Amino acid sequence: GRIAQADAMSRRIKDTQAENEGRSDLSPFGPVVGGPAVAPAKKPNPGFAAPGAGSGSGSGGTPRSAVPIQKSERPSIPTAEPPAPPVAATAPPPSPAASAPKASATERPRAGTTIVTVPSMGKVGTQVATQALDPAKFAEVPVYFGTNRASGPARVRDGVSLATFTSTPAQDLTIGEARVSVPRQGRDTGQIPRPRSASFWRAAEQEDPDLHFTMVTVSRLTKDVLFSRVNARLAASSGDFKNQAFVFVHGFNVAFDDAVYRTAQIAYDLDFRGAPFVFSWPTLEGAFGYVGAKDRALASRVALRDFLDLVSQNTKAERIHLIAHSMGTWPLLDVLREIALSDGANRQAPRFNEVVLIAPDMDRDNFATLAARVCPARDATSTRCSGGPAAGMTFYATSNDRALLASVRLASGIDRAGLFDEKRPFIVKNIDTIDVSAADTSVFAYNHSQPLERGQLLKDIGRLLAASARPPDSRTPSYEAKKTDSGDTYWRYLKN
Repeated sequence: GRIAQADAMSRRIKDTQAENEGRSDLSPFGPVVGGPAVAPAKKPNPGFAAPGAGSGSGSGGTPRSAVPIQKSERPSIPTAEPPAPPVAATAPPPSPAASAPKASATERPRAGTTIVTVPSMGKVGTQVATQALDPAKFAEVPVYFGTNRASGPARVRDGVSLATFTSTPAQDLTIGEARVSVPRQGRDTGQIPRPRSASFWRAAEQEDPDLHFTMVTVSRLTKDVLFSRVNARLAASSGDFKNQAFVFVHGFNVAFDDAVYRTAQIAYDLDFRGAPFVFSWPTLEGAFGYVGAKDRALASRVALRDFLDLVSQNTKAERIHLIAHSMGTWPLLDVLREIALSDGANRQAPRFNEVVLIAPDMDRDNFATLAARVCPARDATSTRCSGGPAAGMTFYATSNDRALLASVRLASGIDRAGLFDEKRPFIVKNIDTIDVSAADTSVFAYNHSQPLERGQLLKDIGRLLAASARPPDSRTPSYEAKKTDSGDTYWRYLKN
């Protein structure tokens, strides 16, 4: 009997392994970096530079410690440029027949062909495949970060030092730049393939730039150096997002590197040639840290406010968008409420353009109260917010979000804003509410990052950021306007 049970267990393990092969959406909380996804070849995105093409003021390198930005004052920071990074080797320029795609106008290529070795992500069981980055196969996406995480031991690979950040809170804000290698082919829109860790039945997978997102540089920078790079990129930007920036705030159970990868994925898949920023707060990781993570999120409001002030006051972006996912919506909305109160009558125009909230993991009452401060009214055209710090607000909700269903249980049954209920839809006045329940029907998908992982919905976010087009059904025929019993309007995604 025990032999039969063991055989049955073995079959179940194999079936589960086969079912989960290549998935990147199996975590109930936040984006997963869980293995390569092999997909048909995808047309390369021309908007991002090939590896080795530095930013306007240099591209990272051996980091220098930044002067921390205090809550009470922002000290004068030296403007000296950090030294250029050492490289592993320099090869002769390729022949014209084998030349790589031209770098974006936002980047300044380095002389020759730089061979970059990929550093380890420092995760248990993750090995590193050291190989040259072929610019025909990879794009290098800059991500400008702010974090109130404590620093960890630097990762050093072939003389190149990469900063690390832990899940321990820090009192001060650290700013800098990361550069991410994104494979141009072999993945679906929205996916972030990463190596699988070792398990009972398989060895650890090697990090392979042909298949995975990889970290090329992570550098702490001074304020002047960071924003000189940001503004150089903005000055050379083009396309639908010319002179635009966005700030992404992640949710629960997301490591610093994963937050950077998600930001790079959004920028690359949208062909966002402006400036992508991320604020990474020290969330506790693992399902058992959920309750404590809420305290961490709210405790990060001061650092997030400092970072948004820096971005809005030091970039030359004409439009700055804010995107928050899951638990990250709570500190963002609270900071926007503070900005609404502090700007007050002195506000001449909204400081931010679009605010996009994805699967908000906060109770409905708090969400409605804070959102009303951010967008208290609509203008005469009924398309833009009036009297608040943002020009428009949109939130995506779903009825089959397993992470939010778990959150309801942990919150003693209190409904979450991002969990859609067709029988009693949660609608906030002046906020565009979109039900995306039909975007995915897989029984294995936790659906907690749907708009970021599903191509059609990601395209809708892109259209919204590019032109602020409203109502939602004017952006795509995939949305159907619906009315509640009380006459409020929301939109439902119709599966193609």
